[in-house]
Amino acid sequence: EDVEETAAVEDVEESKPVVLKNETDNAISDDSAGSETLSESQNADTESLLTTDDAESDENQTTAAEIEDPIEEVIAVEPIQLPSLYEPTLKPPTAISPTAKSYMKMADAYLDKGNYALAAKQFLKVIKKAPDHLPAHLGYATCVERSGKSKQINTAALAYGNATKVAIIQGERVDPMAKAGSGGIAENIMRRAVQLAKSAPSGRSETLQLLSTYAHTSALAADLHFEIGMEISKQGIDQGDNKDEAMKAFSIANEFVATRNDTESPYHIGSIVELGKIALEYERNGNKIIENFNKVKNVHMEDDLHVELLVLVGRAHVSL
Repeated sequence: EDVEETAAVEDVEESKPVVLKNETDNAISDDSAGSETLSESQNADTESLLTTDDAESDENQTTAAEIEDPIEEVIAVEPIQLPSLYEPTLKPPTAISPTAKSYMKMADAYLDKGNYALAAKQFLKVIKKAPDHLPAHLGYATCVERSGKSKQINTAALAYGNATKVAIIQGERVDPMAKAGSGGIAENIMRRAVQLAKSAPSGRSETLQLLSTYAHTSALAADLHFEIGMEISKQGIDQGDNKDEAMKAFSIANEFVATRNDTESPYHIGSIVELGKIALEYERNGNKIIENFNKVKNVHMEDDLHVELLVLVGRAHVSL
């Protein structure tokens, strides 16, 4: 067996992590061309374990004095442009070759023994032979995750992202307006990817951005953009364009929820809270917080979010 086709998990470079070269684009979904892929490159045999006031006046001369009529500036507010949801053509999985089955058996055996490096090698071999084999994608992601190396967390997250894509293509059509938790196995896989990405020592925002391209429901897309906003906020709202970028991410999250036209949950409460914090701490706009609170006060929300929102509104009243 040619074990030199792939490098051991522990020997890969620990620089900027990338995920599997997206060979599934041709083998799985031809119509997904044009959408952003999770991967940029792949070694020949293995994967690296991963945005003045202009005052005008018309002067009328009179015999008494000069009178100026100032015209207030009109600021155009651009509508929020929502990213597209991932909606590929659904295709059933193809049968895998006897060789791929043999690799799969070896991969499972190594995985059961806790030998994640050798298991990962075999799962990659299966993926090369059968790019749409979901168990191999999940097995590879599991191996990278269980290897326990912090610098490989982004790689594991993106490997789960690739598995999400395969699961969407092979699954049943899901209503993009469905509530959170109704996105099938693909949503479960993606939420695991998000949890891993949030725990990475670096590169969290970039990984979440890549994962967001495979969100197939509005609820899932909203949660992903909320997490993107949170990561940008952690980098420092006062740094560069972070305030605008964070506000954009939270606004997108809220708008994705609004598109569902769900009268019970018409807002992304977490995003409302974070937008309120920015309004209070960086714009000194307490009225905006109170206005938003009046919109959502009767909406069902988690207790911790309700408490956080009440505290924020209290601070807003004090600031006025």
